[in-house]
Amino acid sequence: MAGSKHQYAAGTHIFREGDEPDAAYVIDAGRVEVYTVHGGQKLVLNYLGPGDLLGEMAVIDREPRSASACAVSDCTMTEIREDQIQERLQQADSVVRLLLQALLRRYRTGLKAVRDRGIPLPEPASDEGDHGHVIDKFRLEAELMDAIENAQLTMVFQPIYDLQQSRISGFEALTRWNHPQRGYISPAEFIA
Repeated sequence: MAGSKHQYAAGTHIFREGDEPDAAYVIDAGRVEVYTVHGGQKLVLNYLGPGDLLGEMAVIDREPRSASACAVSDCTMTEIREDQIQERLQQADSVVRLLLQALLRRYRTGLKAVRDRGIPLPEPASDEGDHGHVIDKFRLEAELMDAIENAQLTMVFQPIYDLQQSRISGFEALTRWNHPQRGYISPAEFIA
């Protein structure tokens, strides 16, 4: 698949603990195991599925990956590039950024303590229900980047009609997106 969509076969690593982050992912299909190794033993931290975010923590705080992620089944994922996330963080209120940094530091410290003791973490609820609109926005943004790369955007000229003079008085240029699966997408969806 093009650009923002990635496919991973079962048993394939998406990333490994200690890797430098370059992207996060939204899992579109499949299941991913997130784990760490402690004392030569594999410690499963979580299983993630469709609608879940993967790898966002390292991209947000720009620290090495705190765990490995491996496809348990064949997976399709939408990539969220680091610059997409960093741009939004820079636009956020400085207090929100400070709170997020503090939470991530504490989370990493807690995760290390859990890892060192070999205690499994409970499986959290999927993000899809509460944050589906945010996930959809990232997906649409990624698809729009693919559309630009694959020349799916076209310009059309729409006449401007002068009703008083009963004639065309000019044209306006409009962008249209012909999505390969969804057909034509309204500009209201992708122009913000």
